[in-house]
Amino acid sequence: MSAQLRDCDACFEFACGLSARLPSVALEEAVALALADRAPLMMATAPTDEAISPAAPTPPSAWRRTAIAALALAAALLVALLGTEAESPMLPPPPEPAPQPLSVPLPPPVAELPELGKPMLAATVMTGHTRSGRTISWSPDDSLIATGGEDDLIRLWTPEGKPVRTLEGHQGWVLWLTWSPDGKRILSVADEDAAGRIWDVTTGESVVLPGLKKPRGHARRWVAWQPGGELVALGGWDVPPTIFRTDGTEVAELKGHGKYVRRASWRPDGTMLATASRDGTARLWDPDGTMKAVLGAHTGWVASVCWAPDGERLATTGEDTTVRIWKTDGTPVRTLEGHIADVENCSWHPGGRLLATGGAQETAYIWDVETGVKTALPRHDLRVYHVSWSRDGRYLMTKDASNQVRVWSATGEPVSRLQHRGRVRAIGWSRKGHRVATVALDTAVRVFDLDQP
Repeated sequence: MSAQLRDCDACFEFACGLSARLPSVALEEAVALALADRAPLMMATAPTDEAISPAAPTPPSAWRRTAIAALALAAALLVALLGTEAESPMLPPPPEPAPQPLSVPLPPPVAELPELGKPMLAATVMTGHTRSGRTISWSPDDSLIATGGEDDLIRLWTPEGKPVRTLEGHQGWVLWLTWSPDGKRILSVADEDAAGRIWDVTTGESVVLPGLKKPRGHARRWVAWQPGGELVALGGWDVPPTIFRTDGTEVAELKGHGKYVRRASWRPDGTMLATASRDGTARLWDPDGTMKAVLGAHTGWVASVCWAPDGERLATTGEDTTVRIWKTDGTPVRTLEGHIADVENCSWHPGGRLLATGGAQETAYIWDVETGVKTALPRHDLRVYHVSWSRDGRYLMTKDASNQVRVWSATGEPVSRLQHRGRVRAIGWSRKGHRVATVALDTAVRVFDLDQP
């Protein structure tokens, strides 16, 4: 591939990536109008050896990809500055790198499969958010569902669809929330706020976690509640990872990463926190903020970290297309290879032997961690943003960048499809494992029961 074409691809990928980060603007219409308006100019300046024909199925040439990328970038910036509120479908993701040889061949596209499990399940639909949902979580006893969205609100619902309470106070999109182990409080963070909050579910009052600065726009942030404990962790693009007590006092700022921390996860017994960073490392910390180990074998940024159910191993995924298994002292155990693009998320089966992974390609995998053997699930139409096992281990759920969620058995057999009217932003399993709750761009909250006839 020539240097010119590589530059065009990079520009095109950057423009598509920017458009994907601006889901609330009418990018598709803006780009289409821009292209139509500039079509004569493009025709006049195109290389003479590349005829332009509507019937030609050839890929876009370098000059045309550059023009599309430049126009998409200009449209994205212009519409974002104007504050357009219209929703628009995300532009298609950039082409994936050429596939490398795999030990297990890729399955055929979903369209070629004769059966995808049960028909799409009916759902209990709740409405109340006035803008897209962003995060969702079940209470420990499955009696309530908490959702947060771009309307700056947290709403509580019964699984049957009854609204219970609205929590107001955030100044910005509610990006992440999680319940306390006793189900009486909720920890949350918003993208434009100067603080995280711990809410009393009964009274609606909140404790402010200080230390955040109001960012210039939307900042990606995360929170994590210590299992069985009274400590919480908070971090993101614009704030270093920090551990707080639930009364709002700071315990420790976690110092050591060279770039921002993308994800964090507590060990199941609450005795250690793992962080995954853009600096290419994962790190393990004691609850008092003491760094215990550096997991540094990845050759690109680390996207996610997840603990095995017994807490004796953990998995990291990253930009280098690998999945790595570690002991809690930082000793590497196994490297799982087979993805052909960034691996962005992982989830352990409750039994501790299987690991599901997904990322910047259409195929998710189930790995036998003991042997390294993988099972490729039938391909999604778009990249797989999320994988998670049900609490009882019967089901695996995968979500791509479209409006559909798919459910599989532990052996990779199709079980069902969960359809929505807009892109699904977040999903969550009930503790008992047979119900799924989702939030989507259409503002609705849906609950699906996989055990329904």
